[in-house]
Amino acid sequence: MLSKTSIKQTFLNFLILLMSFVIILSSDTMYSLNNGYIILEIVLAGLFVLIFLIDPLWNITYSFLLIFLFYIVIAIILCFVSNFSNYAVYSLGFLFPLCLLIANYVVGKHKTKFFLESIFFVLTTVTITSLIFWLLGSNLKLLSPTSSILITWGETPRQIVSYYNLYFEPQGMPIDGIISRLNVMNLSRNSSIFVEGVIANFFFSIGFILSEVLKKGKKYKLVYLIAIISTFTTSGFLVVGLFILYTIIKLVPKNVFIKLMKYFLYVVATLLVVYLIILLITDKADTMSGNDRHIKIINEFEAFLRSPIYGNGINAYTKGSSNAISAVAADGGVILFMIYYFPLIKATINSFAKLDVKLLIFIALFFLLGVSVVQYTPFMLISVALSWEIVLVNKKNSNFLEA
Repeated sequence: MLSKTSIKQTFLNFLILLMSFVIILSSDTMYSLNNGYIILEIVLAGLFVLIFLIDPLWNITYSFLLIFLFYIVIAIILCFVSNFSNYAVYSLGFLFPLCLLIANYVVGKHKTKFFLESIFFVLTTVTITSLIFWLLGSNLKLLSPTSSILITWGETPRQIVSYYNLYFEPQGMPIDGIISRLNVMNLSRNSSIFVEGVIANFFFSIGFILSEVLKKGKKYKLVYLIAIISTFTTSGFLVVGLFILYTIIKLVPKNVFIKLMKYFLYVVATLLVVYLIILLITDKADTMSGNDRHIKIINEFEAFLRSPIYGNGINAYTKGSSNAISAVAADGGVILFMIYYFPLIKATINSFAKLDVKLLIFIALFFLLGVSVVQYTPFMLISVALSWEIVLVNKKNSNFLEA
């Protein structure tokens, strides 16, 4: 017979799993459009309050309190710069503090691994579902759309088709740049439940990284690699290239011949990845979308230079942006940029100091994914909060997966 403690922990784990679903569903998906994100994020807050009431965390660290107080000061400054817009007050006064509290609770209750497992489960479910509909519906036409919806993502509202509201086709645009040379023009981009293929690639890549961090089997990595490729995005192909490098570095040579082959493959793969990056960038720059992105990045950089300390206001340049790094700098200056990227910069410095090439490639993956414009979504905010928890608040804990 199950004890009360066991029933309580099972229920708490179920609530954390539900919370993980809400985090993903509220992060630039079709369900979060048209102010749907507000409802989902209120549900997220409700789930967290329920979890806290069932199993409260009282041993809050002094470091976390200092960081939280520091954040409040920064939030007030950024709200002032943003003229206390509804979006700024909502994001900085409600959503980000909520994500900080969730991250602190997860780590403080030694639930980090289970939380990441829950996120991985949700992403795997979404990924497999998308591949089924992408193959059988979008491309082989064995399944037909069941409905259509009006979305407001982009410059003009448009109707897109849906398969049981589990898979959507938001991007009917042709594939340009180097990817168009692969003769995949008749294939549809896999955007899954997300507003565009780039966002889908971001979350597929996160699932792929989690499969490595959580030591999942090769079948999961294969599923995510197929999903990443099915988005036909520039960043997706770069992720695949970096993973090939990472895999080669991980090889453990059993004799001198294999060791020499490892170094040979590493050099060849590195040259191929560098060549691919140059080719992708130059080809992309010659396309209409590439030119548009180039102009936006320049505008964002100029906006940053005009107000380098505290930026121009939350979401001032993010809306319509194609690069989160430059948009964050333009929106919130050095202050917001460091909130987002200081843990990654610190990890980069540490990996250089230790000459840890595997970690450097992992960090490069995160920086590559960091250009995806998802910075004000619950998933990204919780990721930032967790990175601060791991790097600073709980820095004595060498294995965060045990927390």
